[in-house]
Order: sequence, then structure tokens, then C-alpha cells
Amino acid sequence: MGDTKKITINKEIFLKRTAKLYDYWNNGNDENLSKVDALVFMVGNDDDASQYSKSNALQIWLYNYELNDMLAIFTRSAIYFLASSRKALFFQPVGNEEPNGCVPSIIVFTREKSDKDKANFTKLAEKLKENGSSFGHFAKDSYSSDFAKGWSSVMEEYGIKLTVDVSASFAHLLSEKDNIEVELCRKAAQASVNAWSHARKKIIDIIDQAKKVKHSRFAEDLEKAMTT
Repeated sequence: MGDTKKITINKEIFLKRTAKLYDYWNNGNDENLSKVDALVFMVGNDDDASQYSKSNALQIWLYNYELNDMLAIFTRSAIYFLASSRKALFFQPVGNEEPNGCVPSIIVFTREKSDKDKANFTKLAEKLKENGSSFGHFAKDSYSSDFAKGWSSVMEEYGIKLTVDVSASFAHLLSEKDNIEVELCRKAAQASVNAWSHARKKIIDIIDQAKKVKHSRFAEDLEKAMTT
């Protein structure tokens, strides 16, 4: 993510999609999701972590950005975010103590390096314990950054186990596109068509005239065609 001091979350999109999440969670139509008491999503800062994780997909859907080394916990009564001070500013437009429709209150915790977030992790672990014992997560997403390890250690201390894989539930939730997503898909498809048309003409021209063109130059031309 870029300079978070200048970027804040799109409040309208976030609340709309979070409301959709809670509606889906609470309506009882998804048996696997409806049985969990809370949802726990950790995103670390691992260089070798999958770029196509469910956690990142959820972040982009809710926040429009990928936010590394961040913990998000969704309970029936509140939403908790733990992130750096810069990322906390990103969530400022939605951080409040009051529910908004079916979206519960949103509480943002700022990371504390002096104790490696021990106090923050402890507070969040206690909040989880207060909400039940069945917790959902994305089973295939795992991170080994110090931040992620610290949270895992505190969960172990409190006997918290993430046992319900909600990957399939969220795959279904995210598959239903809203108008904004449909428009983005349309633009992406058009960009792909334009890029291929440009690339095809370039390749034919290079072959017909026996030109020598560096791959880097060809890539630059293609990128320019896609962004202009």
C-alpha cells in the first residue's frame, strides 16, 4: 500500500460490502458460516506468501487495498482491526463506537512495538473468548512474520483454535458482484481486448519487417497502450 497518510478507506463501499457479509453470515443459508461465533483474518508480511490468498482477496473487496501485517476480527457485536498507526489512519472514516445498520461498531487498535503487540493481542484474544468458541478462518492462508507469530502465540495461550474453514463460504459471497465490480470487470475486459489488438499488430509488424525488438521495449509499449 502507498502513503496511507493521504489515502483513506472508501466508507460507502466498505459499509455496503460489510453489510453484505453480515447479512450472509446471519441469514442461516450457509450452514458452515452460520455456525461460527467470530471470523479471524490475519495477513502477515511474508515475501514468499501466496499472492492469491483468500485473505488478500477479502481485503481488496472490503478495503480496495492489500494491508500487510494486519489482524481483522469480525464478531457478531463488533469488528476489530489491529494495524500500524498509518494503517489505522486509513480506517479513520469508519472507526466508531456506534453500529451502522447490520454492521456492528468498528474498533481500530494501533500496533505497539514496545511489547510486540502483546497487550493488543491479549485484548483481542479476550474479545474472542467472550464471543464463543467456534472461529472461522481461511485454512490455506498462513503467515510466518513476527506479527503473525505473535498472534498465534497468544491464541495458543488462551486456548483459541481456528477450526472452521470458511474459504468456500467466502468464495460464494465474493462471487456475487455488485455494480461497481461489474463495471471494473467490463473495463478490465476492454483493456485486455485493446492490449491484445495492440500486441498482435506489433508482433506481425516485427515479423514482417524482421525487426529486432527487446522484450523490455515491447513490454513498455504494451503497458503504454493499456494505460492510455
